[in-house]
Amino acid sequence: MLSGTSHYLYFAQRKPGGEWIHEKIDIQKTPDSYASQSFQVWFVVDQMRTVRAIYYDGTALAYIERSAGGAWTASQEFFQANGLYYINGLKLLLDQQNTMHLLWSWSTLWGPNQIEYASCKGRGSWSTPVIINANFLPAVAIARMAQFI
Repeated sequence: MLSGTSHYLYFAQRKPGGEWIHEKIDIQKTPDSYASQSFQVWFVVDQMRTVRAIYYDGTALAYIERSAGGAWTASQEFFQANGLYYINGLKLLLDQQNTMHLLWSWSTLWGPNQIEYASCKGRGSWSTPVIINANFLPAVAIARMAQFI
């Protein structure tokens, strides 16, 4: 159960006993009316129960996280759209080494879609986004590599 409206994110989590808890996360930013229509968010939870979130508010991609029982961190913006891009198809995955892998598609009013990729290990910095394809929406899966003897 996820949604983004105005300048808040909403996160819901089911506790082991079946009870649902809901959190309202203030991201300290109020997007304009166009941005609020294009708001996207993606959550993942790691093995230590740290909740990680990527969101696009119509102006930038940003990252926040919360450790189990802790408070949400301040937003860390790492891709500025500057009103020139429309971002779609936001996908966030976490591998077994706690590296986050992010794919998104973006386009301008005058150009085709492009898929970009960025990654971040633990609480480090995000890599510089790399264009990996054009004219498709991203879909991704991380598979464990088979070990051959």
